[in-house]
This record gives sequence, structure tokens and C-alpha cells, in this order.
Amino acid sequence: MFRNMTTRTDTDIAAIRADFFASADPAGGELDATAAARLAGIRQAITSHVPAAHGSEPTGRRPARSWRAPGRRLEHPGQRRRRAVVAAVGIPVLLAATAAGWEIVNVRTATQVTDGVACYAAASLHASTTVARASGQDPASVCARYWADGVITGKRSHNVPSLVACVLPDGGAVGVFPGTTCAALHLQPLPAGYRQAARQFSALSAGLAAWFRASRCVHETVAVAHVKEALRQHGLRGWRVVGYKPMQRSISGPCATFTAESRTHTIHVLPAFGQGVEAVTIPALNQPSSKCRPGRAPERATTVIRQLHAALRAAGYGQWKVVIVSPASTAQPCYTAGYDPAAHQVGLSSYGGF
Repeated sequence: MFRNMTTRTDTDIAAIRADFFASADPAGGELDATAAARLAGIRQAITSHVPAAHGSEPTGRRPARSWRAPGRRLEHPGQRRRRAVVAAVGIPVLLAATAAGWEIVNVRTATQVTDGVACYAAASLHASTTVARASGQDPASVCARYWADGVITGKRSHNVPSLVACVLPDGGAVGVFPGTTCAALHLQPLPAGYRQAARQFSALSAGLAAWFRASRCVHETVAVAHVKEALRQHGLRGWRVVGYKPMQRSISGPCATFTAESRTHTIHVLPAFGQGVEAVTIPALNQPSSKCRPGRAPERATTVIRQLHAALRAAGYGQWKVVIVSPASTAQPCYTAGYDPAAHQVGLSSYGGF
């Protein structure tokens, strides 16, 4: 799980990313806030722009600087387009769905659901999840190992429940649920050809990640050309490559990275993190997780603001403001920063480590 348009500003990029998680329940009603938020988190975790070479390892989540101030947190860009994909593989799925008394609105092909795998602890979209990147392995087998190893429940067990892999409501990724069926959940079954499609997508993502890491700082035009060639070499046709407009003294700097979105068959070439104002930091914003556990004395907001203001001025960003979005407390004693280039503002939000 596991995203920007050409010649767009930082604000445009933010708007595109914020639209990515719009999704509807295939059963006919909107997902409630809890399920929608969980799906958004899953998509964020499994569409990280630096895919792991081995796709079966669960991904963790850490507080990270956002592209905009917290409260307008960005995820992945995408488009709010809903198209039913009519293909030979989709016809049996639609027939089965109709026979079961419900309808799948958006049938996804195998190449559209390879962003990652979410292993659910119960037969519900509200259940807790363990997320893995798709590597071409059978999703149910991947999740079965997590059940046996105690990753799902917190304790090892030889009694692994029956598991079924279904396409998640927003598309792009696969969910694996215990003790149920895709029909019961009103979800599309795993498309035929999934494993081959996942292997292909995983190889592309791993290859691009290795190239971007080795290249250190790749200009947007070079990155776009390389991604197009990589798609050709991996035999992925019909994919788009979307770049951005590098801007001086902005987070949209010259160094690029990428994100891959199977749902829309799009590779987005994006500004790499840590450019321009995002490179300005202070020790208080980089505390180890052990120093941010609940119960510790909270960071003093006035001290953090003063130090960050000084660092911004020294780096030539004296016009930027620093505001407190959520004050630190004993429950969330540390601060993380979000950067809003449109408002020239850094927002400080509290968080607690583990």
C-alpha cells in the first residue's frame, strides 16, 4: 500500500494526495469513519515509496513529517474515478456476486490490486491489521504465517483459521480475513493471475527503489525517463508516469523519488523528502522513540518553537511561521513537524512513542 501531476505546485500536490482515499462500500453504503480511516492507514503503509526487496515482511508505522501541516495530513494522490472493469476474468466474478444477492461496483483486475496485503484479525474491515507488501506469494499463505507466529494475535498457535483473500473496497490492495468468505463481506474475490501480477509489480518496485537509493539525488526529468524504461523492461504496458515541476527553495526540490499505484497503473515521480525547508530540523524533533513514551515529561513548546525559528532563520527561511497544532502532554510528550509551503508555516503536533 504501496502519487502528483505535471507542472503542479506544492499546494496542488497536496490536494491530489488528499483525494486518494475516497472509497465506497461495494454493498452500496459509504464506509463509516472507523473503517475508512483504517483503510487509509493500510493504504499508506503498503504504498510506501521505498518498497522492501522482500515483500512478505510486515511494515511498521512511525510518526513522520507530512507534506502539509498536521490536520491536513497528506496520503497518496489519486483520482476519484470509479470505472467498472469489464474483462473476461471479471465476468465470472460478477455472475457469482449477482447469484449471491449483491453486486460488486468496481471489478479490479489482477494488475490493479498489487499494492500490498492486509492481514485482518477478524472478519471485518474494522478489525486490526498486519500489513505486508505484495511479493507474488499467496496472500492467504503470507497471513497464515503471521497467525502461526503470533503476529496477529500476540501469541504463537498451530490453530490457524481458514483464510480468504479479497480485494479491499478502495482497490489497489488485498485483504485476508479469517473464517468468512468474500461474498459474506461483499468484497471481490482475488482476481485470477494475481500472483504473477504481484511478482511483476514487486520486481519493478524493488528495482526502482534500488536505483533511486544508489543514485542519491536524481533530477525529475532523469527519473521520469528511467521509470518509463523500467516499465518497458518489465513488460508493464498502459502505465502512466507522472512527474512534477522542481521549484527552488521549496519542498519540490530537484531530487526525486517515486511511488507506484497499481490501482490506477500510475508511477508518480515526487520530490524526495528532506529538501528545502524540510531539511531544517532541530534535535527536539528527532527524539528516539524511547524518549517519547507516554508518562515522560513533555517537550516545552516555547523552547521547541524558539529553537526551530532560529534554525529556519539560519537556513534562509525566516519568513516561515511555527505554530502548535496539538500541544505535547504526558500522553504524547514529543513533537513532529508538518510543512505547509502554501502558508509558509510549520505545524508542530504531539505524539507518543512505543
